[in-house]
Amino acid sequence: MKTKTIATLFLATFFLLIHHGVSAQTGDDAQIDQLYEKFRSSFQNQDAALFASLYGEEAQYLIFDGAIGNGRKNFVPGIQSFLDDIKKKGDTLDIKFQIEKRFFSDDKTMATDVGYFLFERKGSVEQVDVSKMVNVFVKRNGKWSWLVDMSGEAPREMFKSNTTVTKMY
Repeated sequence: MKTKTIATLFLATFFLLIHHGVSAQTGDDAQIDQLYEKFRSSFQNQDAALFASLYGEEAQYLIFDGAIGNGRKNFVPGIQSFLDDIKKKGDTLDIKFQIEKRFFSDDKTMATDVGYFLFERKGSVEQVDVSKMVNVFVKRNGKWSWLVDMSGEAPREMFKSNTTVTKMY
C-alpha cells in the first residue's frame, strides 16, 4: 500500500510539473508567438491595419530606408503605402522568422527576441532578403505588443544554416 501511495504522489507531482511547464509556454510565449503569426499574415494579405495593431503607440521601428519611425503613427503610413503598392501590382509577400533566443525581464513585462527573418516578394519584382533582428515586446494590461522592431541585412545563408533556432514561424 505504501508503494502505491508513493507512486501516486510521484505521478501527481510529475503531471503537476508538466502542466505548470505547459502553462508557462502557452502563456506569455504563446502570445508573443501569435504576434509573429499575425505579422506574417499582415504581409501575406497586405493588411496594414493588422500590421499596425501589433505595435504600441510609442513603438520604435527601423524603417527599410534606414530611418527610425518614432511612434506607430509615424511608420505605419510607410508600411501602408508599401503594402498597397504590392497589392496593386498583384505581387505576393511572405516573411518567415527564426527565433534563436527569447529573454524575459524579471517581472515578465518585457521580452526580447533575437533571430533572423526571411522576406520574399514574388511577382513584378522577385526579391529574397535575410535580416538579423532584435525585437522588444512590452506587456500592458495583460496584452503583448511590439515596442522596438529593429533589423539589418544578413547573409542569406544565415537563415537556412542556423542550427540554434528555438522557434520558427
